[in-house]
Amino acid sequence: MAKFHLNDVGSVIVITLMNGGLPVNLSQTTLRQLNFRKPGAAANIIRTASLVTDGTDGKMRYTWAGGDLDIVGIWILMVYIESPTLKLHSDKVQFEVEANL
Repeated sequence: MAKFHLNDVGSVIVITLMNGGLPVNLSQTTLRQLNFRKPGAAANIIRTASLVTDGTDGKMRYTWAGGDLDIVGIWILMVYIESPTLKLHSDKVQFEVEANL
C-alpha cells in the first residue's frame, strides 16, 4: 500500500479486493465503502470509493480530502461492498500515516 503523510490532500489510496486469489468483480456494485479507523478513535470514518477501471479487476480508489489524514499512526481499513447478489466485508488492513518533518 502507498505511504501517506499527515495532512496529505490529493493522494490516492487504491484497494484491490481479492477472493480465493482472484479479483472480486465490482462492476455491478451499488455501494463501495471504505471504513477507516484512526488511531485511538472509537468510531469509523466512512468514505465512498470509485472504480479504477470497469470493476472487473477488483480495484477501487479514494482520493484523500482535506481533514482526512489528521492523525499520525497506524490506521485500520475495512472495505464494504454491495451489489444485487453480494454484501461483503473485506479483511482488516493496517496502514501508517507518517509524520512530516
